[in-house]
Amino acid sequence: MNTPTEDNRPFVNIDGVQVYAEDLSANGRIYLARLQRLNSKKATAVADIEEIIGSIVHFENLLVADYMGEIGVEEADTETEVEEVESEDEDESDS
Repeated sequence: MNTPTEDNRPFVNIDGVQVYAEDLSANGRIYLARLQRLNSKKATAVADIEEIIGSIVHFENLLVADYMGEIGVEEADTETEVEEVESEDEDESDS
């Protein structure tokens, strides 16, 4: 039974040709490693930005709903509980 194996060797496409790291010069391997690291950091940054944008939209919506008086009782109860805990913490620190 012949099973195709995946080739996980690092490579770069140069002019439409797949060039593996071992076929590059020492400097070429350094450049390839840097490109891989930068691409990884870019992907992480994009995911972080998407999360930040989602959070901004969520809190903007909460602000608008609060201003319009549309915040539900459940959310208001949660805020009251948080305020109570904060005031208890302040009372304890004053003692």
